[in-house]
Amino acid sequence: MEPNELNDKPKFNWKRLLITVGIVIVTAGAIGGSVYYVMNQQAQKDKESAEKTAQDLQGQMEELKKTDNVVEEGDTEKKYTDISVVAAKSKMDADPSIVVVDVSPYYKNGHIPGAVNYPVGSGALDKAIPTMDKNKTYIVYCHADVPAISGAQKLVDAGMAKVYRIIGNYQAWVDAGYEIEK
Repeated sequence: MEPNELNDKPKFNWKRLLITVGIVIVTAGAIGGSVYYVMNQQAQKDKESAEKTAQDLQGQMEELKKTDNVVEEGDTEKKYTDISVVAAKSKMDADPSIVVVDVSPYYKNGHIPGAVNYPVGSGALDKAIPTMDKNKTYIVYCHADVPAISGAQKLVDAGMAKVYRIIGNYQAWVDAGYEIEK
């Protein structure tokens, strides 16, 4: 009798199947472990970044507390008031006696119409303060925050009754589309 090809089945190699399945499981485990490692590393970096950001924000808050114009309970220190460029323009339009003080050395490059120029860094503001009317309202700005903050605080320290500082300074004025002089 000749063997029937249909009835002759090749022997199944269980050993080969188990080795292949084992290799797949080990490979999957290695890949999973690698993915876990990479994700863990990224999570650690994200955590460190978040902690650094929190520390930076805390430092910025501390700096703001030093210069902020909010009067807290028990705080008797006189301070200037930060106002938006829109509020500054509104005040200037409503009261032409307001004195606008540009404390920037870049006055000639452009300034708010009618502003007087006393650059804080050159000592010009310090020289002008004794001649300034303490009962007038002053709006201070610059091309940067630090000189504007310093100038506004100098006016307050000298006894000026109403001192405002434009948030965003000269650039906010320009960005709002308001008129400038050169």
